[in-house]
Amino acid sequence: PLLDAADIVKEPDEHSMMTYISYFREYVEGEGARRQKEQEAARRRAEEEARRKKAAQERAAKWNAAGPGVTGGFARRWLPFELTNKSGDTADIDLFTVVCRSRDEEVNGELNHGTGNSMDGRWMANYTGDYEVSILLDGEPIANSPFNVNVKEGAVAEKSYCEGPGLLGARDDQVANFTVFARD
Repeated sequence: PLLDAADIVKEPDEHSMMTYISYFREYVEGEGARRQKEQEAARRRAEEEARRKKAAQERAAKWNAAGPGVTGGFARRWLPFELTNKSGDTADIDLFTVVCRSRDEEVNGELNHGTGNSMDGRWMANYTGDYEVSILLDGEPIANSPFNVNVKEGAVAEKSYCEGPGLLGARDDQVANFTVFARD
């Protein structure tokens, strides 16, 4: 140490004290420069992150989804949809996330490889009601995401049946009437 506590109390030397105190001034001035460098580095990181986020948002906005999986369908049945990018951009399937949430559950969707700028997806709701379907590309929502999807109760094939004369026989030049009874 430059000065011991005993030196300050017993025999204070004016020049030693001034030298010692000057080190504090240099430290404080150096601390200001260090802080300024850290702030500048943080500002540059924030600007780079903002550029990356803007680019990811622009890229995600070029993708669209269509089909029952984003418009509405029936519970306990696959709700398919297609992702397309009309601008010709492609994206790795692993960068997409499909999350479907309702009051009762959260379900992850599936995506299948397609042709570069198009891929198929699907999900299944276990309950009826309103779902919010979020499709994200690299953490950013695609165009119009999240989608509000109403899931209804559908008919069960095993309980449904048909009746009518059109089932017993028909001719190609006459209408063959019959009725389908869809039951859940």
